[in-house]
Amino acid sequence: MPSLASFFGAPIRVTVPNELTCEAELLKFLALSTAELKKIWWFRGRMYQKFEISKGGQKKRVISAPDRRLKMLQTKIASSLASIYRPRNPVHGFVDGRSVKTNATAHLRSKFVLNLDIEGFFMAITEGRVSGLMGALGVDGRVAEILARICCNEGVLPQGAPSSPVISNMICFRMDKELQTIAKESRCIYTRYADDITFSS
Repeated sequence: MPSLASFFGAPIRVTVPNELTCEAELLKFLALSTAELKKIWWFRGRMYQKFEISKGGQKKRVISAPDRRLKMLQTKIASSLASIYRPRNPVHGFVDGRSVKTNATAHLRSKFVLNLDIEGFFMAITEGRVSGLMGALGVDGRVAEILARICCNEGVLPQGAPSSPVISNMICFRMDKELQTIAKESRCIYTRYADDITFSS
């Protein structure tokens, strides 16, 4: 597996929000006590409800829905991360003003369309990768560890948590850049909606 440095390239230069500069500021921003953080740290698995939804045909999608309190914390984290993340033009999933429709519209005039699906999209994003991403952005090490702990479950990014969409898009930042470059060199159009990748020509 490639190292984090090769995956993200050079450290990404962003202005880190004040709430992500140290543990004390993060806990104040989240209105989270050290005792509650400790509880989440060790028992977060109990704070999720798992259920399946149909994905079409015989396929099922496993949703891990956090309880009300954890969802509130993850929503605040997502809003903070969204302030430092600017999605690339080809990204249509979980982006304000974009949708499945805008993703499809980008390929309307193309004769040839290739759709690819990233298998196990959220489950492929581990807690270590989330922590590594935060570190690459310049987030304090302890804060990066706490964010990953609050936003992940069973060692991976859970599908169903409000923080997972923005984190998954941030994780895919370099991949989107590289695939867009390949598409331009091949005179193709590239878009991504969550785990669905589309090329057309």
